[in-house]
Amino acid sequence: METLIWILLLGLILLATKWSLQGAMRLFAFAAEQGFIGLVVYIACWISAFPFMLTACLICGLCRVPEPD
Repeated sequence: METLIWILLLGLILLATKWSLQGAMRLFAFAAEQGFIGLVVYIACWISAFPFMLTACLICGLCRVPEPD
């Protein structure tokens, strides 16, 4: 029973990582559209507000926000 819980927990962690990376890529694409300033702000937010950016990336990955055209 304990092994099953660990396997499910690992699967959930892998899914959360996948969704976070997808959200980060979408937010990066949006920041890149804004030009150099957008990229600077994106990186600065990751440095200064890590928990908020991680949460935003997870939410964007979960919601499957469409990529900008």
